This record gives sequence, structure tokens and C-alpha cells, in this order.
Amino acid sequence: MPGRLEGKTAIITGAAGGIGSATARLFCHEGARVLASDQDEAGLQVLTAAINSDQGAGRVHTLAVDIGDEGAAASIMGAAETAFGALDVLVNIAGMRLHGPLADATAASWDAIWRVNL
Repeated sequence: MPGRLEGKTAIITGAAGGIGSATARLFCHEGARVLASDQDEAGLQVLTAAINSDQGAGRVHTLAVDIGDEGAAASIMGAAETAFGALDVLVNIAGMRLHGPLADATAASWDAIWRVNL
């Protein structure tokens, strides 16, 4: 039943593709206003076009940021507040992994994974 999130505002990180994109589309379909963030700006543009085509303009705003950067992560909250006002839901889907043998992992690679995933 569409409308279960009517009047709600959500931030969705990792929204440019896969589960994040599907979640953003579903939330908009259910009536939420969504601030979609990801570091993939092109993917966010595709998401916005799809939601605007399906739901009409204004339902989704995007912000291309690296969630692993503390300052950028904080800017997501400000952008959602500016666009929509109060925040009701946070869906943190952003995640990363580095491919390769565990023995080749470096302190920097582990640090990057921790910053994004947590």
C-alpha cells in the first residue's frame, strides 16, 4: 500500500546503485522525501531522473559525498535539513570492500573500510 512513509524524510547513503537505489525508489514510492547520497555523482543523476519520472520532481535531492570523510558525512545532515526540514529515517547502506588477499591489506585500506562501513 503506497503512502506508508508519507510526510517522512529519509537520508539514504550508498544510494547510487544496487540496494541503495532500490531503497530510495521504494521510499519515494511510499511517500517519503529522500536525501540520497553517494560518491557516484553519475549514479545519483540516474536515480534522480528515474524518481522524477516516476514520482514527479522534488521527492528526491542528492548529494555526492565520500561518506568516509567526517566533514562530508556531517554535510549530509545539513543538506537534508535544508531541503526537507526534520529528519525521520536514516538508512546507511554505503559500504566498501577491497579485493585481494588478506595478507596484502594495509593499515590504510583497513582504515578506509572502517570509515565507510561504520
